[in-house]
Amino acid sequence: MNVLALCLVSLLAQAPSPAPASGTPGPTKATLQIGENGWPVLLDEPEPGAVGTAPAAATPTTPRPAARPNDLLGARQLRSPLHEVWSAIGQPSAFRELGGAQARVELHVYDPGDRRAGTRHLQHDADLGRPNRDRLAFAEGRKKYGRNGPSAWATIDGVVWHSREREARELLEVLGLLLRVPWVFDDDRFTVEPKEPVPGVDPGRVRIVIRRRPERPADLVGPNADSAPQDEFELWCDARSMLPLELVVRWGGSGTQRRVQLLEYQKIPPGLLVPVRRVVVDERGQRLLEIEIATMQCRLDLPDDTFRPRWGS
Repeated sequence: MNVLALCLVSLLAQAPSPAPASGTPGPTKATLQIGENGWPVLLDEPEPGAVGTAPAAATPTTPRPAARPNDLLGARQLRSPLHEVWSAIGQPSAFRELGGAQARVELHVYDPGDRRAGTRHLQHDADLGRPNRDRLAFAEGRKKYGRNGPSAWATIDGVVWHSREREARELLEVLGLLLRVPWVFDDDRFTVEPKEPVPGVDPGRVRIVIRRRPERPADLVGPNADSAPQDEFELWCDARSMLPLELVVRWGGSGTQRRVQLLEYQKIPPGLLVPVRRVVVDERGQRLLEIEIATMQCRLDLPDDTFRPRWGS
């Protein structure tokens, strides 16, 4: 699955960001392009001595061996290590009960010098009781992307654009996943492995490997030899509290790996701890994107047509 970059860069291209305040380094002139794997490529390297915070430690990128069948657990099984995560941040049932949500989100793209290259704003409407009901509105509400189950749509000025459906689907998949992480993994579509230390990282962290189950044709008998590589996730948690700290994503289609730091937890009634800032870094630990929830309202009564295209609106 090639996701995220083209969609986010297209958001940034809609309008110029405000000029930086006096004395603040401005955006780099590096050009953003999209690589074959669907992620941002910055063509210009940072100048020596460029100001910026030190990148996080790089993530080991060696492929993990396939899990032994005896190690695999259903995400909802009693022995699943995810139950320790739910004890730390709140139960998935409580998260789903938040129902309709409306979040004002800020997206920041960073250059190789760790300077902010641009910012866009969007409104994210979501049904938190379902894993795939979302709507994004940006460009002052003129442009909307939505999904209701497996189908996705895009409208501009109230006109449906079928040519934007793939772009819409990919952006909705990423932002919808990150809005619901880690509760989204409480689903029979995923398998998990027992928690284990994270190799080459702070010994105070453990990881839970989560794999998406392959889709199995209804008429298939026996193993599916032609099944495509599936997405794989690693949820890194504090070893003592089991608070999720990072999510490592490996997209099955492209093999691309990215880390997402889960930061700035806030408490939402009835006692859920929700990360409101997520930072995407590459395999070297270089910050690429920052997804920040500025405000979020929950338990809203969002009508069904919120997640369907509406001509003229």
